[in-house]
This record gives sequence, structure tokens and C-alpha cells, in this order.
Amino acid sequence: MDGAPPEFSAALFGSLLSPLFAQVVVSHLDVPTMWLIGATLGLLVAANVICFFLSKQPETIVNAAVVKTLNLRIRAWWLMYAIL
Repeated sequence: MDGAPPEFSAALFGSLLSPLFAQVVVSHLDVPTMWLIGATLGLLVAANVICFFLSKQPETIVNAAVVKTLNLRIRAWWLMYAIL
């Protein structure tokens, strides 16, 4: 490993640690927490789909500023979800 390029080492350690990390994280979460995480993920995906279709509407039907603000808020929620 001493002569290996850094990309190879990072890929090797990343591939070895990812399943271990995922197993440790999932094993410490109980079923209600997993349901909460899944429901939140589902709501965020649904909000993204709704915002996508609203952005495709003409400006005479939907105010573009409202759609932009909604999209920014949904992105902020995605960021908070990713951090937690």
C-alpha cells in the first residue's frame, strides 16, 4: 500500500468502510425511527415533484416568485435532512 496512488487507497478504504458504517448506523436505529426517516424522505420527494410541475406552469396561473421561494425552501429542507 505504500506505493499505491492516493485514489486507489481512498477507493479501497471507502469500499471497505461503507458497508461497515451503514451496518452500524442502521443497527442502532429502531423501527419507528426508520419509518420517520422514510416518511420524511417520501415527503421531500413529493414536494420536489410538485415544485417541478408548478415551475412548468405558465406565469399567468402560478406566480414565479412563489414557486422560486418554495423551491428554495425545499432545498433547505433537503440540506437539513442530509445533515441529520
